[in-house]
Amino acid sequence: MITIDGDARLDLGDLPLRSRHSYALRIQAETDSVPIHVLVGARRRPCLALAAGVHGNEYEGMVTLAELLATLDPLGLDGSLIVVPVANPFAFRAGQRRTPQDDCDLNRVFPGSATGTLSERLAHRLSQVLGGADLVFTLHSAMADGVLAPWLEFLEGSSALQRTTYAAAVASGFPDLVALPRLPGVLMTALAERGVPVIEGEVGGLGATTAENVAYYTARVMEVARHLGVLPRAGDPDPTRRTPRIWHLRGVEAEADGLFRPAVELLERIEPGAILGRLIDVQNGGDRAVHSPVAAVVGGYRVHAGVHAGDRLVTLWEAVE
Repeated sequence: MITIDGDARLDLGDLPLRSRHSYALRIQAETDSVPIHVLVGARRRPCLALAAGVHGNEYEGMVTLAELLATLDPLGLDGSLIVVPVANPFAFRAGQRRTPQDDCDLNRVFPGSATGTLSERLAHRLSQVLGGADLVFTLHSAMADGVLAPWLEFLEGSSALQRTTYAAAVASGFPDLVALPRLPGVLMTALAERGVPVIEGEVGGLGATTAENVAYYTARVMEVARHLGVLPRAGDPDPTRRTPRIWHLRGVEAEADGLFRPAVELLERIEPGAILGRLIDVQNGGDRAVHSPVAAVVGGYRVHAGVHAGDRLVTLWEAVE
């Protein structure tokens, strides 16, 4: 494994065709490094970057990429792959979402800084590596205290780059797509500023991994790779695949500390004012109903009972007009 220090770049032009390479991306003097794998096929371009483990306790994507690394052969690729199975080894080692050294959410500090906190330096280096791809697909899950129905996020808008993210999202095969604005600090926005399209998947949760979810993520990755031209296309599109539904996310947060008892199921359609669950005041007694502010579909909800004011209780999908 080759160590990449400082601001050294990963240049596909330096790598021979039909070859495989492994790197350790070092973040200054930190002992943990980020594993980077590159598979170069019959051409160097197009290049698809796949990244998981941006949050350290979202495991479905990590397992998916580990299995793909064990099975994919550069000889079967028409383009190149950059694979980052554990983008935040510091959070992964701690088994938590945030980087423990600075208590930062890595996906809130992109594009980072070469002289900032550990998370900012990590974001800076990852932006350099992933920014060399033609398309980036990041694989996320629900937080360890919640569950969700699978969805994929793309950058909303009508620019050429935004149309590219939408086309890749549709090609992925996710039945539910979430349109996002340019949110500050997230990888999708940071790389869009460099002209690199990003799509972001959400599969699984509860700090767990299942064979079914890994198989689902694997199929979605392969579809995106075929769409981009990194893998040979597998014939005509599936005529039975329906047009994906497009949503905006709407979060419902706890107004006070307590215990949350959900009263909804994933993909349940609800009306404005519907009861999503109850927030129990264990210190003073009693409870209060948590209501939906809009007509929506339940995309995810918190399973861990204990909550603090401001914690996300339910994630709703609100239909795009």
